[in-house]
Amino acid sequence: MYSNTPAVAPVAHAHTSTPAISVADLLVAYIAQLDIDAVFGAPGGSIEPMYNALARHQNEGGNVQHILARHEAGGAFMADGYARETGKIGVCISTAGPGATNMITAVATAFMNRIPMLVMSAAMRCRSRSIPAST
Repeated sequence: MYSNTPAVAPVAHAHTSTPAISVADLLVAYIAQLDIDAVFGAPGGSIEPMYNALARHQNEGGNVQHILARHEAGGAFMADGYARETGKIGVCISTAGPGATNMITAVATAFMNRIPMLVMSAAMRCRSRSIPAST
């Protein structure tokens, strides 16, 4: 069963007062470590933790910025162009469901041309539903 709390990575030493870090914060830190300075995409409700992590990163003086796309496919094509121009990994993010589906053409184009991309999408929350037996 899923909860409303964000996923957090385990802390190295549980007895210290080091705060837990969210998975989204770890992803943004890794993107920054790879010297990638732009992430492309269209925001949505289910990918909000990633956008919050990007905002925290920028507030702390980080250099990874988000470039807003009007459509998920546009964001993925922008990430493809970024990778072709800079030689770095192109990063695009979208919300779950149709948002992820909208990126497929750009992702396939990058794949066929061997362009490195990191494509991230949120996962929809699954709930256990019991269906009553038919009588």
